[in-house]
Amino acid sequence: MARTCSLLLTLALLLSAGQAPPSRQQLMDTFDAIQAFRDREDPLEALAKGRPTDPTRIMDLSLAGFERRHAEVGRLLERLKAVDLAALDERDRLDAEVVLRDLQMEFDGHRFGGHLLLVGPLGGPQQSVPQMHERVPMARADDLRHHLARLQAVPRSLQDQRAVLQEGLRRGVTPPKAILSGVVPQFDAVLAGKLQTLREPFARSWTDLTPEQVADLRARGDAACEAILEE
Repeated sequence: MARTCSLLLTLALLLSAGQAPPSRQQLMDTFDAIQAFRDREDPLEALAKGRPTDPTRIMDLSLAGFERRHAEVGRLLERLKAVDLAALDERDRLDAEVVLRDLQMEFDGHRFGGHLLLVGPLGGPQQSVPQMHERVPMARADDLRHHLARLQAVPRSLQDQRAVLQEGLRRGVTPPKAILSGVVPQFDAVLAGKLQTLREPFARSWTDLTPEQVADLRARGDAACEAILEE
């Protein structure tokens, strides 16, 4: 749903040009704020789409992070509701209504605790962590340094996700056991693979790094991967 909202925002912003009427300018400014929020909160997705973000960060999956995003969605929702939709043309009004619906559903759905279901056969750290390098830039020395910084942030993220799952247990918000039965082999496969996919970028040839720099980054990358596996 967030990706659908993001696509609509991008299309609407690309179509905006020149001096916009006040209501349309207010809508475009709100769309800008929503997109900036998405890019800030999901750095890997922003990097994959070539949008500005902090490349050293990963998504905050702590309980506090979920609550912070929920509050921000509420503020953005109210900001979008303040736009006079009747003053927009049909295309802009439709875009606004779709984004408004998605934000409202995201905000209202928070109370059901779906964010506490972090692990399942189709998602969870057993999938997101080994794949976290696949869609991001990896062509320059800074890209490798950013990759290392993100790896170093993973152990804390895993601790945060454990706390979220424990909160789910406390509230009785957990996936069915039948669904979770296939998750254990996924974790076993990650442990057996030693996160080699995440180590691979350090073994490449980097023309903008000295051999000593590459060796240092590789050693730190290996240490970060071992710290992840220990969690």
